[in-house]
Amino acid sequence: MRGGDLMLFLRSHGFSCYAASVAPAGSAWDRACELYAQLTGTRVDYGEAHSWMYGHARFGRDFRDAPLIPDWNARTRLILLGHSFGGATVRMFSELLAHGDAAEQAATPAETRSPLFTGGMEDRLHSLVTLASPMNGTTAYDLFEDPAFDAGTVHVPWWSRALARMMSMGTRPKPDGRHGIMPGMICM
Repeated sequence: MRGGDLMLFLRSHGFSCYAASVAPAGSAWDRACELYAQLTGTRVDYGEAHSWMYGHARFGRDFRDAPLIPDWNARTRLILLGHSFGGATVRMFSELLAHGDAAEQAATPAETRSPLFTGGMEDRLHSLVTLASPMNGTTAYDLFEDPAFDAGTVHVPWWSRALARMMSMGTRPKPDGRHGIMPGMICM
């Protein structure tokens, strides 16, 4: 496949593929909640405890009219493919799917809590594949915490800037029509 559409390529080889669209600048937690809602066809629930802690709305977009996988269960095990921060997102998603979250279980009555925060659904995943994902984070942000660091003193060669411009010209995200969110990962 040369510069083509990965989804079309995989479908042409008999794979059932779905592209989920998550917030491009959201946290791994928020993006995992958005992925769950899209897969299951539910309203995004970021969690009562999480939303209170981070000062945003508990509920997000409603995907009840368009589940990516209508009858997702242990017989329909997924392979999740995440590129860049999508890898951290699917990692968080798999953790919540398997173990849930104790803070959400304590803060939210079971009847109003998203099943994602209850856990026990590890049998719905076959595997995770990550490409160029920051699994161990980055230390680059630590530089900006150092008062002695001056970003203006960092020398970036002209060819590096030119290469970055060329690479980004062909890799702009395209809206996929669902709520104006950009594609964040591919789920198979």
